[in-house]
Amino acid sequence: MTKAIDSNRRPDLAALEPVRLIILEHNPDDAERSIHELRLEGFDPEYRRIETLSELPELLRSEEWDIVLSDHTPPEFDALAALALLRGSEQEIPLVVVAGCSDEESEVNCLRQGVDDFIAKDHLYRLGSVTRHVLEKYEAQRNQYSLQQQLLQSQKMEVIGTLAGGLAHDFNNLLTVIFGGLNLARIALPADSSAMKHLDMVEQAARQAVGITSSMLTFSQKAPAEKTSADICALCRDVQDILRRLLPASITQSWRIPDEPIFARVDPTQIQQVLMNLAVNARDALPDGGHLTVEFSVSTEVSAELRALAPSLTGPTVCLKVTDDGIGMDAETRSRVFDPFFSTKSREQGTGLGLAVVRGIVRDHGGWCEVVSDPGEGAKFTLLLPRVEQDQAAPAAESEERLSVPRGARVLIIEDDEQVRSLMISALRGIGFDVDGFGDCQTAGCRTSPKEHDGIGETFDVVVADVELPDARGTVCLRNILNSNPSSRGLIIAGRTDDKELPAEAQQLSCPVLYKPFGMADFAEAVKKLAHE
Repeated sequence: MTKAIDSNRRPDLAALEPVRLIILEHNPDDAERSIHELRLEGFDPEYRRIETLSELPELLRSEEWDIVLSDHTPPEFDALAALALLRGSEQEIPLVVVAGCSDEESEVNCLRQGVDDFIAKDHLYRLGSVTRHVLEKYEAQRNQYSLQQQLLQSQKMEVIGTLAGGLAHDFNNLLTVIFGGLNLARIALPADSSAMKHLDMVEQAARQAVGITSSMLTFSQKAPAEKTSADICALCRDVQDILRRLLPASITQSWRIPDEPIFARVDPTQIQQVLMNLAVNARDALPDGGHLTVEFSVSTEVSAELRALAPSLTGPTVCLKVTDDGIGMDAETRSRVFDPFFSTKSREQGTGLGLAVVRGIVRDHGGWCEVVSDPGEGAKFTLLLPRVEQDQAAPAAESEERLSVPRGARVLIIEDDEQVRSLMISALRGIGFDVDGFGDCQTAGCRTSPKEHDGIGETFDVVVADVELPDARGTVCLRNILNSNPSSRGLIIAGRTDDKELPAEAQQLSCPVLYKPFGMADFAEAVKKLAHE
């Protein structure tokens, strides 16, 4: 028996819940009864009734739906065939069977195959509550999936942070060798040598490489950005020189940079990394060549909508636009273009981190970025950063008198990277220091520990120790040596900026920290200063 409709079941019209559904049903009256039951339960249904399974795929492709109701009278209305079509679509949509002829075997079979619920038409009064329950279940599943994706994303970021921190030490060792080699080459060459300009180019590229590690560490929240008031136009010109050589000749470049300086509070290496990443992204979008435009401007007004998205953009802003006339992006790609690890390229061509790094850096600077693109129409990336007035330049301090090397001053260097150790030894010996160098803490400790025959160990005026040594932490090694030689001074060198323990350790030891990569001239001055204390 069909349950009589309760006249007291009156929905609150002001609180009707929208629901979009497909009804696979040959009888329009039965479809109307289903819609009526949904309205009584508080739904505001928008629906399409179809009479054949062949109509279902097109509806699934063209529109988004919340639920499908299907009769089950094979072969005309086969709910399991409808279920197969649903599971093959991109939408996660529940299926509820509303069967005219119900038997226990059919119901059990449908539920076992994955149908979300099964209702006989003579119990149609259950449809509203069943629909609500099924929709809530799917919403809970979507929320759980979203949380799982967030957890996965967090784990990926942790992996990036660990990887970036681990690579920073080795990467900065290599850069220290590059900078040290450049210093020595400049000393060896005449000042008017034509090779000097090539050395300048190498140094400029190496300093850009420093920004890669810095950007990765900041992106993974392992190290803070070092912001200062900087001329964005000058930073752009430095990158322009590199990109003119980096991009293929098939890509013509237009750089519209104002002559007057435009200041923003930024980390210079990170902003240059943003420009590099956007240019490389444009290069990939122009496989057959094309045009790249980079332009700067200043905006004095920010819309209320944009201020809500980026609260730091309250006043004048620096606007950077990078435009290409390449292959463009469809809506789906455009919506995910800033997502970490998302890439339309093969694994051999990229990791999907370039534009994610761009967004991370821009947001960390209180800015905003967006992209406008359509297939075949190229892409325009727009970045906004808060503009600042130029800092009042502090009066230039008179250059300090170059310190001399104390006669007979001895230095002990503990550095496991042989190339870096060799450069530091050469740099100090070249200006008059007596230097010994070792690659591990144990060997260095043996030289400085008291000897059995006289209770005296070798003494050094300055002890230089890398933080990451193969057999001990450099700060522990340095502490032991300084305890045995109270008159010695210590210098800590570090290959990574995300070491949270290092500042406190350096303070306890009263030792300065010199971060890699550094030039040999800076290193030598730091050692001379300690030797005079």
